[in-house]
Amino acid sequence: MLSQDELVRNIFSILSAKTQQSVADKLGVSQSLIKEWKSGRCAPRLPELAKVVEVSGCSWDDLLGDQVAELTPSASEPATELSADQQAILTAMGKMMNAMGEILARAGKDHVYAHAAAEMLTEAATAVSDQVKAG
Repeated sequence: MLSQDELVRNIFSILSAKTQQSVADKLGVSQSLIKEWKSGRCAPRLPELAKVVEVSGCSWDDLLGDQVAELTPSASEPATELSADQQAILTAMGKMMNAMGEILARAGKDHVYAHAAAEMLTEAATAVSDQVKAG
């Protein structure tokens, strides 16, 4: 799975950014938020990831890799063996998140409902992922 460190490095690379301030300027967020990402205290959320896709023109696969995106701190727990059914559920959730991100990127930041839906989907995906891992 893609670690948070890898995701943040992808964001900097895709945006051709050398500084936290340049990433913040391109995404329309505060530099302190980017600092939080770099330190591992919080992860980029779906609206910010959608903005990366929007402003850079990259694909979701370019940003997240060809895997289900589970944003975890770099010091994450060991990988868990998943059954074929569990992997299928996580893959489906990843596709749903990618689709929601595409919708959000097209809707733009003025559409509050798209952002709210993205937040809800992210929370649902996390809950499902936790349940799948628990067995």
